[in-house]
Formats: sequence, structure tokens, C-alpha cells
Amino acid sequence: MNVVLPNGSLLASIGELKDFYKEWFDDLDWEISHKVVFSEVSNELGYGVITAVYQDIDDEGESFDIDLTMSVVMRLVDDKWVMVLTQNTELEEVEDEE
Repeated sequence: MNVVLPNGSLLASIGELKDFYKEWFDDLDWEISHKVVFSEVSNELGYGVITAVYQDIDDEGESFDIDLTMSVVMRLVDDKWVMVLTQNTELEEVEDEE
């Protein structure tokens, strides 16, 4: 499995993924909501695009939100769906030009 983080960093080894997710799930003050924008599934492969809002509290105790677009690719292996790639892209706020 490969994970591309919003800052462009790639997590590709099992050790990197375990360390990243352990630290993330040990922190209990975050929340994420999501909406599936598009998905397609075949007999062996599925992929989709998801929008999400990640809410957390920084080290100074201030809350913040991050709007994300995520793409996910999954493969059917031994009758189980396995995520093989996810890319998370932070959406920047765009101001209207008048």
C-alpha cells in the first residue's frame, strides 16, 4: 500500500505506514467527515474520489479544519478488498476575483 499525504510525502513501507497510523489513531481529538463523489468497481479493482473535511486541534490547543480531495484504489485479494493507493490533496481556499 502507498499513501501520498497532503504535503506530497509518500509512505510506502510497512514500517512507515504502521508508525504513521499508530501515531494518528493514538491522538483522539480529530474527526473526519467524507462524501463519495465518484466510484467505480469491477470484479478485481475499485477506485473512487472522495471529498473530506478533517478537523483537529494543534499543539497550541487551537482547532483547525482541512478540506481534502482523496483518491482511493482498492484491489480484491483473496476475497477481501485491500487498499493499494490513497492520495490526499489539501484544497486551498480560492477567493473570487472581481
